[in-house]
Amino acid sequence: MVSSKYMIGVDIGTTSTKSVLFSIDGSVIANHGIEYPLYSPTSEIAKQDPEEIFQAVIHTIKEVVRSSNVQPVDIFCVSFSSAMHSVIAVDEKGNPLTRCITWADNRSASWAEKIKNDMNGHEIYLRTGTPIHPMSPLSKLVWLKNEHGKRLGKDPYEVLTEIAAKVNPGSDGLLFHPYLAGERAPLWNANARGSFFGLGLHHKKEHLIRAVLEGIMYNLYTVLLALKELIGEPKKIQATGGFARSELWRQMMADIFHQDVYVPESFESSCLGAAILGLYSLGEINTLHVVSEMVGANFYHEPNMESVEKYKDLTPIYIRLSRHLEEEYESVAAFQKKWV
Repeated sequence: MVSSKYMIGVDIGTTSTKSVLFSIDGSVIANHGIEYPLYSPTSEIAKQDPEEIFQAVIHTIKEVVRSSNVQPVDIFCVSFSSAMHSVIAVDEKGNPLTRCITWADNRSASWAEKIKNDMNGHEIYLRTGTPIHPMSPLSKLVWLKNEHGKRLGKDPYEVLTEIAAKVNPGSDGLLFHPYLAGERAPLWNANARGSFFGLGLHHKKEHLIRAVLEGIMYNLYTVLLALKELIGEPKKIQATGGFARSELWRQMMADIFHQDVYVPESFESSCLGAAILGLYSLGEINTLHVVSEMVGANFYHEPNMESVEKYKDLTPIYIRLSRHLEEEYESVAAFQKKWV
């Protein structure tokens, strides 16, 4: 038999939270409710502020205790009822990363259809007895994962390179020309346009992702070829900037270039370069040779010879294609200017 005399039931609803203090026999001693808004800027969105909900819970519990003059020590139980199917993404410390995505939020509708048709949706229905629907937390979680990864702490850059790493070097014969906004070196053609070539039934989305990364490196290699004509073989190739964060991309560079690729301790060498030029312009240093001292320790990637052989076969195809398509770049660019 419980010695304490009271219990609290808390109903966390879609539009308000109510707390009720009961005696042990179920009699209502005190109750208090607080409303909060449902944010619905479009017909698909129905979300709430988690902090507003949390504060409503805290304040209603405090109020029923205060107004009843019951001592907290005499309350043996606080129990909760909550609106179903709402989702709040949190970080590793439990802090909200999103608002409360309520059951009424339909932004996951397209993913609900995809789960239903392509991702064993019928099997889920047979096991749970619940049809796949945008209100379902499963649909919302899939939607969040695929469309809001960065906000939830997943770097899309890392995710994409992880996917690309699963594909064989050379993307099983798939090539990509990365001319999405024209191209500078080595084409110097504002009308150049991007394209995939070699696409077959054996290719999946991960092949397209790797082909994009390789296409950028193929193009960079053609820039190196142009430089070699002017200044000869480079003594050293050093990778810096955003792409150098990716181990996959750095190794890809070593394999396509068939050379060791050195990476400085700090990937953000442009910032360091700007700072050094500032020192030079102010007369704090009298030579730019300090650069080699300030970039920090280097590590490097050696070419993988099996990958090198594949890229040796594909690189000439990549270069020939860009030359053969030169007239078509002009044609499709003219079409886009006219109709898009």
